[in-house]
Amino acid sequence: MRLNLRNGRFLSAFFLAAWVLGAASNQPNVVDGKKVEFYGSMVSLRYKYVLASDRETKKTIKIPIFKGEEGEITEAVLTEYMERTLKERFANAALAALVIKTEPGQLKKELIQMIDFYGQHLFADIDRYKPSKIGCDGPACWFIWYDFKYEGVDCSMMITVSGQGNVPTKWPTDIRDLPLHQRASKIYVEFLIGQRSPFFVEKK
Repeated sequence: MRLNLRNGRFLSAFFLAAWVLGAASNQPNVVDGKKVEFYGSMVSLRYKYVLASDRETKKTIKIPIFKGEEGEITEAVLTEYMERTLKERFANAALAALVIKTEPGQLKKELIQMIDFYGQHLFADIDRYKPSKIGCDGPACWFIWYDFKYEGVDCSMMITVSGQGNVPTKWPTDIRDLPLHQRASKIYVEFLIGQRSPFFVEKK
């Protein structure tokens, strides 16, 4: 069977375009919109890693994303994409505006899974279940602060989760003891690269 030259050229052009698009989607300086889902001014990412730079040392570190699937993106490029899409400026970069979606009724289970994930990848040298600080802003939400050093760079992570409505007289120090709103479906995460939390205490 003779291949029609015209069809052959079309197929070649098609596969070349598909290869270019696939290659572009895997470039850390090109945003793949299918891997970024907006929730107001925050984002849920399908990227596996975000490449972030410490402003002081200029060192670039690779931050893994819980539930990320594939590829990596530069934080500066992702932040620019968010600003262009939302038509607003961000005081902090994209890593300070992350949303982790959870299954209904699985908030605490997935929170602990996320902490185990980051405990394995980012802060293996600290007690993952006892962060720098656990606090609440009324009965609506809990704030959880972690301080860690990753690849020689000081970092912090703040997690916000929905409370169940009753604030205990004594705040827990272990995340496994947090009273959470199990019907909530999102965990909010903020990474600060090159910064410690206000609650960090240097160990002697």
